[in-house]
Amino acid sequence: VNERYVLNTRKNKTLFEELDVVALKADKGVIPEAVKEILTELGNPGQLIPFYAVYGPGSSDPVTLQDALITHGMVQDAVEQVGGESNLQASEEGAQDKSVAVSH
Repeated sequence: VNERYVLNTRKNKTLFEELDVVALKADKGVIPEAVKEILTELGNPGQLIPFYAVYGPGSSDPVTLQDALITHGMVQDAVEQVGGESNLQASEEGAQDKSVAVSH
């Protein structure tokens, strides 16, 4: 539901393109132990999914979205909290390091 109605919408894709966001997806079925460790480190000890973490450039401290259902506004707020607005300004000024990652 989140991917179809929020993450993969034109509105969200435009936000990601404008701010040079990189979306990453972790699948618990592929490397379960590594993903479990990451989820625990991010404050999700029950390894509940879906779980979303938004990282700013050069930061290891993400904003997490732990609600079962997310909205575009929640994603946009998280991106802005980790430096998305400054990334947009930096991209307009020609800066090179302006990526944000969203993982789920």
